[in-house]
Amino acid sequence: MESLKKCPFCGGEAENDFGFTHDNKTYFYVNCLQCGTETNHFETKAKASTAWETRADDWDELIEQRDELLKACKKAVENMEQDAVQANGEWQTGMFCGLEDRNITDRYDACMYGYNNALKKVQEWVIGAIEEGISEQS
Repeated sequence: MESLKKCPFCGGEAENDFGFTHDNKTYFYVNCLQCGTETNHFETKAKASTAWETRADDWDELIEQRDELLKACKKAVENMEQDAVQANGEWQTGMFCGLEDRNITDRYDACMYGYNNALKKVQEWVIGAIEEGISEQS
């Protein structure tokens, strides 16, 4: 079996042993064994291999950057879980949440206010942790 470049999307191994027959013609394609990405269908294995092998040269760098971002995202999730556990004092009682100051008396409005503020806080945590993770890896 020929040696093919790794998949540009997941880094998995690829194989050129895939083919099928349609209207009395056989077509071949290269397939990633891990994520299933495949080339178009060609009349020869050589053409399928050439299509798989012909790509931008910076894929390896992009895959490396993707892996770094995934690590940073995982760290962000871990940090969010830690920060959520550390909430105490006024946070636990709900005091100083600003509902009274904003004249929010409806339960639905209070829910939406809390939800929107929680989303903003999560975004701050995630973005901060990702930026921190990237700076640590640089």
